[in-house]
Amino acid sequence: MKIIELTGTADDSGDLTLTASSSAHGRLEKISYDWSDGDAIADIVITEEGPVSQPILTLANLGVADLSWYPRTLCNKIADGSAFTDVVEKLIITGKIQAVISGSTVAIGNIDGTTTTITVDTSADHNLSAGDTVTIAGTVNYDGTFTVATITDSDTFTIASVVHDEAAETTGTMIRGGATYRLLAYVSESF
Repeated sequence: MKIIELTGTADDSGDLTLTASSSAHGRLEKISYDWSDGDAIADIVITEEGPVSQPILTLANLGVADLSWYPRTLCNKIADGSAFTDVVEKLIITGKIQAVISGSTVAIGNIDGTTTTITVDTSADHNLSAGDTVTIAGTVNYDGTFTVATITDSDTFTIASVVHDEAAETTGTMIRGGATYRLLAYVSESF
């Protein structure tokens, strides 16, 4: 059994592309996602890149738990279901496994600054922790990349800032950057 590890840290936009350092040749048995610091609302597309490029898995909102996908599940999750017709659902890999992770935006319901703090209310759960990096866009006065200072609740967080004592706004988006991802692909080389 060959275990292919894909690890990395997303940029400030929340995006990350991970490509295996070497090709695999065998039957894909399982893909595991080890959640530790990943963005719960990120989307992931896993493909095989090589002599035969094929979709493996497309999933929105990764979540905040360790996950494993097995070939039967993988065949039901791919974006192009017509790519697999083998009734025993063997997924043969002959190239490099690649994962493209896209950070998802969350709409800002309200953002307001004082002389020391920016308070951000989101329209959905933000899934952030103190110390996370967020990029705010689409506002008049608050665009930029910041470090989360405190978490008030599931849809409110604060940022320490002394230069944003501006009027409240009700538009914009936030995205988490700097999230860390770890995926493991298990390939049986004797099939």
